[in-house]
Amino acid sequence: SAPKSVAGPGLTIEVKDGVRTIKLNRPEKRNALTAEMYDAIGNSLTEANTDSATKVVVLTGTGEYFCSGNDLSNFTITTDIKA
Repeated sequence: SAPKSVAGPGLTIEVKDGVRTIKLNRPEKRNALTAEMYDAIGNSLTEANTDSATKVVVLTGTGEYFCSGNDLSNFTITTDIKA
């Protein structure tokens, strides 16, 4: 079947030949994670759980670094959190 690809803020997600590849795509920031990226990764993993086209998930990074951790500049921006 034809590959399915999605690009989001800092990520590319592709499903091809049973492999869902989630690629961190912020090499200029050493693939540091943002809150939006966490959401997109979680959503993709949830989707993979019910997607018959996904047999395995690979999480990887673009460039020389897999991931340097959280992008702290992104996490200083707060939103209303409801308990």
